[in-house]
Amino acid sequence: MAAKSSKYTVCLLPQDGSAPKQFTLSKWMVWVFVVLITGVIGAGVYLGVDNYKLRLSQDNSLELKNTITAQDREIERLRVQFAQSAERINKFNETLLSLHEFEKKIRLLANLEDAEDSSSFLAIGGSFPDELDPSLLEDAEPSNVIREMNAQVKDLNSISAATENSLGALIGYLEDKKDVLACTPSIMPLQVKKDQHWYFSSRFGYRTSPFTGLKEFHKGLDLCASTGTPIMSTANGKVTFCGKKSGFGNVIVIDHGHGISTRYAHLNKFNVKKGDKVQRGEIVGEVGNTGRSTGPHLHYEVHLNGVPMNPQRYILN
Repeated sequence: MAAKSSKYTVCLLPQDGSAPKQFTLSKWMVWVFVVLITGVIGAGVYLGVDNYKLRLSQDNSLELKNTITAQDREIERLRVQFAQSAERINKFNETLLSLHEFEKKIRLLANLEDAEDSSSFLAIGGSFPDELDPSLLEDAEPSNVIREMNAQVKDLNSISAATENSLGALIGYLEDKKDVLACTPSIMPLQVKKDQHWYFSSRFGYRTSPFTGLKEFHKGLDLCASTGTPIMSTANGKVTFCGKKSGFGNVIVIDHGHGISTRYAHLNKFNVKKGDKVQRGEIVGEVGNTGRSTGPHLHYEVHLNGVPMNPQRYILN
């Protein structure tokens, strides 16, 4: 039996017709060559696929980045809108609350404080919702924010509808009581310009006397202002006294009818006389420092059926 050959001959035939060229390769060299060629091809395929995947991953990463950036911008836009909406809701809340307080004061002046309209939202146990804090919206879930805002708007719509009904009934009542309201004190008795200053030096109720140091009941308001500041009648009425009273200096008393009267004390000057009829806002005198006084101010009282009342309850402006 002939032995198997362990070598291979490779013959190259040039196209120019020159003599053939031969190479003799051992078997192991052929295997090494085949392995190298296979490895190169495999590596090329691997690198090509890997490069394709890398490019595809980069494209996906860029697309994802752009998507995230767009979503971040949209979220920021929504947060700004949420904050603006929260601010508008809070302002609406404040407006309704102010309107309710004003209605309470009107009812008080019209002696309706114990007869609040049954349609009033607050009269049946309702309450104004808490203010939305725009800063809390930064970390809140949008769905939770929307749910909270919808709840706020729903409550405020209910309050608004109830307030409209209540005010409608109140306006109807006031239309029938024009004469009484015209004679009810309802404004600040001082006519103060923007560049002038005034302040309460003493309020209605018990206080320590600036003269004796003892506790006493103060029947009115002391409003400090410059000498000569105009004093206005706080309602329509008739001057029943214009002169001096012990301790009060120059005093004007106006009878407004319906058991209501007002007193203006420590005046520097009178602009009216006894028997004069006056209108709300009419100048009746000037702030002074007459009588028992520690400085220029107006002592202002409101009486109902002879009983001193807190004048602040009768000041709307």
